[in-house]
Amino acid sequence: MASGLLVYPFGFNSATVKRFCENSDIYYAGDCQIGWGYMLAIVGVILFKASIHFLYIIRCQNFYEPNNLKINNDILLQLF
Repeated sequence: MASGLLVYPFGFNSATVKRFCENSDIYYAGDCQIGWGYMLAIVGVILFKASIHFLYIIRCQNFYEPNNLKINNDILLQLF
């Protein structure tokens, strides 16, 4: 979805859009407005990626907590 949001403004350079929105170009809407839907989609993608990253960090912290790591001293002595 993020790549689609980045590619969407390339359509502003098409002949159909230039007919309705004069002076439009890539990443410039000209006389037209993009609207709230596009902006909210960008915010939604950012929040989604941030929440996935946050949940991944929490999961990794729970996995690598010192309480979960039990070291057997006999195995350590056999290594030396």
